[in-house]
Amino acid sequence: PRAMEDQLTSRTLALARLVYLCVSDASLGRLARHRLTAALLPLASGSAAGADMAVEPPFGALLQTLVSAGVPQSWVGEYARQLRELVAGDPSPDDIWSIVYDLYSLTLPEAEPGAPAAPPAPPRVARSSAFGLFARRARVSFDLAPFEALCSLTSRMKQWLANEATTQPPPAVPQHTEHGAAAAGRAAAGRASGEAGVARAAGREEAAGKREAAGKREAAGKRE
Repeated sequence: PRAMEDQLTSRTLALARLVYLCVSDASLGRLARHRLTAALLPLASGSAAGADMAVEPPFGALLQTLVSAGVPQSWVGEYARQLRELVAGDPSPDDIWSIVYDLYSLTLPEAEPGAPAAPPAPPRVARSSAFGLFARRARVSFDLAPFEALCSLTSRMKQWLANEATTQPPPAVPQHTEHGAAAAGRAAAGRASGEAGVARAAGREEAAGKREAAGKREAAGKRE
């Protein structure tokens, strides 16, 4: 039997598409691409890719990881939509091949010497890099997989992609609520009330001092 790390899984394919888009999607800004890369590097390396997990984490958990890392939620949603479209038809190894080959193609030379000019290609991925090794492992796994296993994987992937039960993206920045604003207002009012109380006490002390000084002057005048 083949080792678990040599097998394709739904999570592996989802990560393959993510790595491809991370490298090739021109709509990603520099900061978003940096955050996506930082989130993907540990996921695409070794056992974190999900091939040797007894139970695959749900698709929603992967989406939540991306949003928590600071990747724009709109981009994450578009990625999920595109991934579902890729396996929307009848189960076929072609669905998986398109995901695997798109990523693997980033490790190939841009063009052979002397070849005719071609449209601009996506940036290349070094074959020895973390993303390059991940792409090459995915390609080998596809080549070794039986036809029936690839069809079965497509069906399982549809079900896996539908599982977003855990996706509740936390806000990147704590939000101000009406309760918080009211509490802040009460605190400010309390501070103002305290300051006013101090001012009134100081005024009373000053008035008492003036009355005492006036009484002393009056008493001195009578003695004279």
